[in-house]
Amino acid sequence: GAPILPGSAVDTSLKSKFDTLKKAIERMQYIDAHDALLLLKSSLHLPKLLYILRTSVCHGNPILDDIDDITREGLSNILNLPFSDDNWPQANLPVKDGGLGVRSVASLASSAFLASAASTNDLKLSILVRTHIVEDQSKASALEQWLDATKSVEPIGNASHIQKNWEKPGIEETKSSL
Repeated sequence: GAPILPGSAVDTSLKSKFDTLKKAIERMQYIDAHDALLLLKSSLHLPKLLYILRTSVCHGNPILDDIDDITREGLSNILNLPFSDDNWPQANLPVKDGGLGVRSVASLASSAFLASAASTNDLKLSILVRTHIVEDQSKASALEQWLDATKSVEPIGNASHIQKNWEKPGIEETKSSL
């Protein structure tokens, strides 16, 4: 159910997720703020998007920024608290790092894809060798974006299979800039 190549299929899938999230956020005004925050954070936002982020080349897609914008607006309405450009990055941090735990999907797209690509690398290589294609361009573009964003060294070995290891440099950079 995930688009394989970047393009219109990914756009359609992300647009569908955006529309669903927008409708859910509009309906959250009718429930208690704490319940709405919990639903947004635990069910409606990232959990609904993580599969497509891990399986499809989504990084750099402008629809991810739209999803982040509607999430920011919805969270602002739920909490009755405006988020400025200065305090929004802190709200995007995980709870254990002092944030609200409502992560930015645009910033997670490359790390989610890279963790998934690393964990399926052996299978992918065995398939690509049979087709005489030896390089995966989608992983290369995601890695380039991740390196530009984090200015860090990529995780290697089994550590590269864990999404947290890809996210950690971005989280540390955000925390140090606050």
